[in-house]
Amino acid sequence: MAILKGTYYQSGNLDFTRSDNEWAFAQIQVKRDEQSKTISMKPEKIPLEISPSSEMEPDSVPWLDSITELLNACDTVQFQIRETSLRLRQAICSIDVNHQLLILVSQDSIAEFAQKRWRHLAYFYAHRVDGFRFNIGKVISRKAHEAKRSNPIDVQLRVVPVEDDIVPTLTFDATGSTADVALVDWRKQVAEGKTGLFKHDDRDVNLTITQARQPIILLHENRPEFKNYSHVFAGDKLNKHLKKVLKRAQHRAVAE
Repeated sequence: MAILKGTYYQSGNLDFTRSDNEWAFAQIQVKRDEQSKTISMKPEKIPLEISPSSEMEPDSVPWLDSITELLNACDTVQFQIRETSLRLRQAICSIDVNHQLLILVSQDSIAEFAQKRWRHLAYFYAHRVDGFRFNIGKVISRKAHEAKRSNPIDVQLRVVPVEDDIVPTLTFDATGSTADVALVDWRKQVAEGKTGLFKHDDRDVNLTITQARQPIILLHENRPEFKNYSHVFAGDKLNKHLKKVLKRAQHRAVAE
């Protein structure tokens, strides 16, 4: 069976170089439309093998083996076609008709996803860690028919690795010069150690993520009864589906 060999870099990029995967590039040239800048593959047919770059210590990315296992359990992985490499952008693990696990890789693909799916959100839940830091848990979109509101509230998230866990924490500061006054006022209503609901009567929410050097894992939920969707970044529901997908990967490996 053919294998795609990739390298993970400190920048957060995950590249599959032409020199390591000549066979893949030969197939791409035959199959793809000349205008296409991306290509999707099925890990079930073409597994991924990923190693840290030579500039990195293996123990600096303890989650890399687990991410590789998760990617190989996904239905499809999408790559950006570059001159000398295929850059992994995202992967999709279908769970049921209304649930998918999404893995977003590289700062560019995360920023593009945020532009499409995390603009003009309706509300979110976040856990207050200390005096000013919150970890975001879940965001909910506006209903499909609802008009977008002007002057959205910008929430700037940072990706924080969690020891012995492949799911990083997405955290933001509800204080400082970059924090919207609406977030500062809301912070005072949420006790430390508690989870609060942020929902503004007149404004939407925009999420941005910077300096993402670890893949982001989230649960996408279609909510047809509400005509919207939610994205879950932490908690029991995400962990339950994550375990389900990883178990599927183990069964697949045994079958092979």
